[in-house]
Amino acid sequence: MSDSSELSFTLGDRLNWHHVVCETEYIVTFLDSNLPLSVDAKNAIGELKTRPRFIEFDEGEAVLILRMPVLTEEIEQLESIRFYFNGDTLYSFSRSPIYQVSQLKRLISKLKVSNSKMELLVWQIVDFIVSNVAQSLRVREEELIELEDEWLESHHMDVDRLHTLQQRLSAHGRFLPAQLDALNRLTVDFYDNGKKTGKLRYRWQDTKNEQKRSIEVLKEMKERIRILLESLQHRTNVELSHNMYVFSVVATFFLPLTFLTSLLGMNVSGIPQYSTFDFWVLCAVLGVFAFGQWMLFRRSKFWRKD
Repeated sequence: MSDSSELSFTLGDRLNWHHVVCETEYIVTFLDSNLPLSVDAKNAIGELKTRPRFIEFDEGEAVLILRMPVLTEEIEQLESIRFYFNGDTLYSFSRSPIYQVSQLKRLISKLKVSNSKMELLVWQIVDFIVSNVAQSLRVREEELIELEDEWLESHHMDVDRLHTLQQRLSAHGRFLPAQLDALNRLTVDFYDNGKKTGKLRYRWQDTKNEQKRSIEVLKEMKERIRILLESLQHRTNVELSHNMYVFSVVATFFLPLTFLTSLLGMNVSGIPQYSTFDFWVLCAVLGVFAFGQWMLFRRSKFWRKD
């Protein structure tokens, strides 16, 4: 298996967690060489789709796929993490190194290992991922607040920054509801099998509630962005209307001058049997035409103010 790395952690005297960084097509090869797994589990863990989900199999195996925000100075990506657990062994896989894994290792080392069970380890990992999602949304919300303050103070907005924020939130929106559904399936499995009792049961509920709050925050931020975009569009329309008004005023100012220069510049001397009287007849015809047009506009209430 090329371009892969592995980190192994031990919780207590029997629980083992192995985190492997490798491409998706090498996951099944890695598992086959380290432990036997069923065909169904092999197909589920090696599937190219990365939508969050939880699948349990009859042999005691389970596959969990979640999304975790990986923050850098320049860009944020929702990295897919695949989990395969069976008995006292847990394997997780990601395509690129995730620096939060080291943080999670230190967090797990503080657990009480005397009563450690696989569901405790899984909960700790899932809770850490959910907390990182919430933290990511808090960072995005701070950016949105800065944009809102900028708009209120100067009626100016960095549109490119707003669109970038909108794209990042859209990425969260595609996966957070599916991630909540996966957590619901995971906790139902623990409840039905009687694996989770006492404080751990409430911890799982708190984790799910935090995921629900993240979804609500995400919806609220999308609505605030929509309002900002509508305000920006409204102001753009007002500015465009004002510019058209100024243009109309200028055009109206020059319209009589244009009419006079056109009228006095007419060469009626080329008309057969021309006389000075013909010029005034032409002016009278133009006057009647202008008056009729004015009466038409008046009857149609063209200048009516709504």
